[in-house]
Amino acid sequence: FKIIYKRYGEKVELNIYGNVIPQKYKDGITLYGKYNYNDLEAIFRNTDLLIVPSIWKETFGFITLEALSHGVPVIVTENVGSKDIIEDCGIISSTNLNKLVEIISEIVENREILKIMNKNILKRDFCYDMNIHSKDIEDIYSYLISRKNKF
Repeated sequence: FKIIYKRYGEKVELNIYGNVIPQKYKDGITLYGKYNYNDLEAIFRNTDLLIVPSIWKETFGFITLEALSHGVPVIVTENVGSKDIIEDCGIISSTNLNKLVEIISEIVENREILKIMNKNILKRDFCYDMNIHSKDIEDIYSYLISRKNKF
């Protein structure tokens, strides 16, 4: 983000939520710490783009789904399991820092990209919730177990 901030200054900001000590930095970075589920609507209302820049392999990652369900476009790296639901609602990037900076810069310079992704999100029918997702995972495991017994 420091590279992006050097290029664009106060046109960009990075808000981080999670298990961090709340703190504001002078270079456009604010750590908000933990949040309540009830805060998600307000958080995403003030979010233009969610970035999940994981450099290690991750499972599904509900934060991506939460962003999409609030109409927020996403950038995820190829290591994030939820990349499978991105389609035209976001961008899948490599974990290469320069590539990620290039993608973010393109979006900062052309906000129409966000509008297009947002329109695509609104057209989609996201039928994901924890119960459906859990059932889908159970079905996959059941299928794999049944296939294993045939080998």
